[in-house]
Amino acid sequence: MSDAIVKLERTLYQLIEDEKLVLPTLPEVAIQIRQAMADSEIGIAQLTKVLSRDAALSARLVKVANSPLFRGQSEITDIQMAVSRLGRDYTCNLATGLAVEQMFKASNPMINKKLREVWNQSTQVASVAHVLAKHYTQIPADQATLAGLMHLIGVLPVITFAEKHPNVIKSAEILDKVVTSIHPGLGTHLLQHWGFADELAVVPEQAAKPYRVASQADLADVILVARLQSVDADCGTELEKVSAFARLGLSNDVEELEAEDINEEIAEANQLFK
Repeated sequence: MSDAIVKLERTLYQLIEDEKLVLPTLPEVAIQIRQAMADSEIGIAQLTKVLSRDAALSARLVKVANSPLFRGQSEITDIQMAVSRLGRDYTCNLATGLAVEQMFKASNPMINKKLREVWNQSTQVASVAHVLAKHYTQIPADQATLAGLMHLIGVLPVITFAEKHPNVIKSAEILDKVVTSIHPGLGTHLLQHWGFADELAVVPEQAAKPYRVASQADLADVILVARLQSVDADCGTELEKVSAFARLGLSNDVEELEAEDINEEIAEANQLFK
């Protein structure tokens, strides 16, 4: 790694330590959804009212409820019906993840391209994570989906810095190297800053450690395996040394996970984000 990139990383970490790095703000609708989820007394009607404030988000949730992944017998035509079919927790977690997508956009063409690449990777991982959690763990699929959508969230503070300091990060190559090196720690820092539960907040940092050791399968394992199954399939990781596969009860032969029925379900899950 070049001295310039190392120096840039140190600068970013110093800004964080001094609380001078501007951290992205969670979209207002996502904040309201998280607040609703934290209230065990809130019912479907109240949650529907919160979601209805964002017409585009409500429309996407209705589409999800009608997707093959949920295979209902009747057509869902409004957000209240969608919440009833999806369930309170699934609705809140998926809606939070979908609301975050609006943060992955920028006016600078180089920055915007990078953000769209990151979001596309996040949706791929979320799709695989949804299916892995459903079939191989006791972890709710909606939690795995949200973790997949959020595991690269640490890219955003770097992008924010790059947008404001175009003379510091001058090329896509430098941006890629800085993002790859620094985003895991920043992601965990950002999710903690936003108040997410620890088991989700640690995912960006822990899922970036392919040879991590844990006492039992957790969200980080699901996201790590999902990444190796999709966007990091050719990253050079020694799969036989990745203990996350064993904790999920899976073979470390990625090709063995590509069964036709699972691939079909992953494709269906991926359609949730289109």
